[in-house]
Amino acid sequence: MHNKLNSKPMFHPNQLRKIIKAKDIDSEQMKEVEKSKQTLIHKGIDIEMLNMLEDKLSSFIPNSKMYYSNDKYMSDIISKGQFMYGKGARLIKGELHQCHNNAIDIFYDNKEDCLIATGFAFTQGNVWVEHTWIIHYLDKEKSKYEIIETTIKRTAYFGVILDYYDSIEFAEFCYS
Repeated sequence: MHNKLNSKPMFHPNQLRKIIKAKDIDSEQMKEVEKSKQTLIHKGIDIEMLNMLEDKLSSFIPNSKMYYSNDKYMSDIISKGQFMYGKGARLIKGELHQCHNNAIDIFYDNKEDCLIATGFAFTQGNVWVEHTWIIHYLDKEKSKYEIIETTIKRTAYFGVILDYYDSIEFAEFCYS
């Protein structure tokens, strides 16, 4: 089963076909979430941007939480990010906790029909985590695609699909 690229990408929660419900977060996870936020605040990250991102993510999956990260594409994710369901994603196992590198490797091997997507993945029912995945186009018109996941199955994704040149820049940035 392949995900089909909507003629109108899902930028707003009212476009969702199916509601995903977040499970309650346990106290240990909540401590980790808060710790990740405080770490970035101490590093001088714009708290307003972090709150906007969390609001955006929880608008798609109510009551969800986010592990905070200083994503280079944070403003693009907030302004241009799109929601994608994880069901039907093809799993090509790479190294665990190496989603950026795994995706870059697949992109370099398949540049003619793949692009890098980066943002957040909703995992294990309650937490969004920083993540990178591949968009593999199935036709020349780029009207149909599949998500290629390289770590573990995900419930949903929210992020930006980088164009070819930004995918190259992302790869160079991660490998520098």
